[in-house]
This record gives sequence, structure tokens and C-alpha cells, in this order.
Amino acid sequence: MDNKKVMAVYYSNNYNGSKVRELFGYTAGDASPLLSVVSWGFWVVLYAWVPFVCYRVFDDVSPDKLIMTGAAILVAGIVADNTNLWLKQVASRPRYKYRITLDDPMSEFRNWWQMIPNLAGSNDSYKSWPSGNMTIASMMFSLPMLSDVLKKRSEKKNIVCFVIAACFVVLYGYNRIHMTNHFLSDICFGTLITYIIYLVVSTAFLQAVNREK
Repeated sequence: MDNKKVMAVYYSNNYNGSKVRELFGYTAGDASPLLSVVSWGFWVVLYAWVPFVCYRVFDDVSPDKLIMTGAAILVAGIVADNTNLWLKQVASRPRYKYRITLDDPMSEFRNWWQMIPNLAGSNDSYKSWPSGNMTIASMMFSLPMLSDVLKKRSEKKNIVCFVIAACFVVLYGYNRIHMTNHFLSDICFGTLITYIIYLVVSTAFLQAVNREK
């Protein structure tokens, strides 16, 4: 395989940028790898705006609170993701989309509490519960935390951010079920676990800031 094909395979394996590469007309193995590089440049430019936006909208009067808020979001996200990965191995629940490929789909059906630890291994077909995508989607519940450190913050903005996050999570959860990736219980537990972790971590971090004042 020549270098161009190697680059094409490498860039086409990235899930997050697939739509952008499609926008630029890149087709793995056919189009010039330069188009893929251009699409990555698009992301670089997009992300480069983040520090400037943060500087303009976030309040630096209380730097400790700002730092703790960011730390809480990062720590909670890491804890939630790893907790989810561990629970997937503990439960090893077969996915619906895997079961419907079997001659007898009900033969592999298990409720979420009927766990067979470590059956999944690296097999994604047995990683239905809890939903990992919902763990990521539920990180949207950190929006009210961010709105609380804006220069122009208010209780109304916090509520609006929470509603936006909730709507996003519900729509995302519906999509995961509709695409046969998960059962409703997978979605609910993925969301609930992440929400609780964010609640506990953010409360602990922000209380630490308040005690120092």
C-alpha cells in the first residue's frame, strides 16, 4: 500500500471528522489526501476560537471557582466514562442490534440485572448496558455549571442551559434506541450514572471553593 493510501485509510478511520471530510468531497482511497488534511484544518480553526470565546464570556473575578468548575467537569467526565466501561464488562449485556442477527434472538436476551461478568471482553456486541454514548451525551448537564461562571450570569440562564441539556439527552437517547444500539434501560442508566457522578463531583469541588472564602 503506497503512502497516499495509508494516509487515506488513517484519516478515514476517524469517526468524528467523517461528515466534515464528506463536506470537502473527500473519499477514502479515491480523493486526494490533501482534502482530508484540509478538513482537519477546518477543525483546527474551529477549536482555535475556543480560548478567545472563553476569555470573552467567562468571569475571571473568581479564578478559583472558574478553575474548580473546569476541573470538576473534566474529573467527572473521566470518572463517568471509566465507570461506564467497567459496568459494561460487569454486565456484558448483548446489544439488540446483535440479537436481531440471530436465528433465535430471544436466546441471547438478558435483562440488565442478569449479568455475566467479563463475557464481553473486546466484543462490542456484548456492551449494551449502560450506554456509553449516553455517558458522553449526558456531559451536557455540565452546561449549567458553565453558565454559572459567565460574566453575565443569572438563574434564568442556568435553567435554560439545563433545559437545553435535557432536550439534547432525550433526543440523543431516542436516536440510540431507534438505531437499535440500546434498550431503554441502557439509555436510562447511562444517563443516570453520569448525572449522579457530575452532581457529586461538582458539589464536592465547588464546596471546597466556598470553604476557602
